[in-house]
Amino acid sequence: MGSVDHHDQLDSKFATSLRGKKWYWSLFTRVLDMIVVNAWIIHKFLQTGKEQLDLVSFRRAVCVPYLKLGKADIRIGRKSRDIIPSTRLDDVRYDGKDHVIAKRENQRRCQKKSCSRKPRTYCKKCNITLCLECFTPYHKQ
Repeated sequence: MGSVDHHDQLDSKFATSLRGKKWYWSLFTRVLDMIVVNAWIIHKFLQTGKEQLDLVSFRRAVCVPYLKLGKADIRIGRKSRDIIPSTRLDDVRYDGKDHVIAKRENQRRCQKKSCSRKPRTYCKKCNITLCLECFTPYHKQ
């Protein structure tokens, strides 16, 4: 029980305390704290004879790169399914063959940047939601 007690002592020394309305949030933060302590123990084991970081410096070294990411690099919210795929080649878009208007069950936002409509029509070949007014200009250069 000595190593388990030591691990709990290290874990409680710098424990993350965040309050939330969800019951599982405290479990999640506890697991993250345990992962960091286990990684620090492995770091100490592998860095024998070299300069070792203490637990606070190790936690800081883990957290700082994530904090430096900034808001521009982190996407918050649901991933949109309606974004025009960047892998769609322009030669397929402008080839003028087999572009057929079809109807969907759900409404989606028109993918032309200047349009704010929510049609049910889309191009079957490109699989891109377009309203009737934007369909022809989208496929012309």
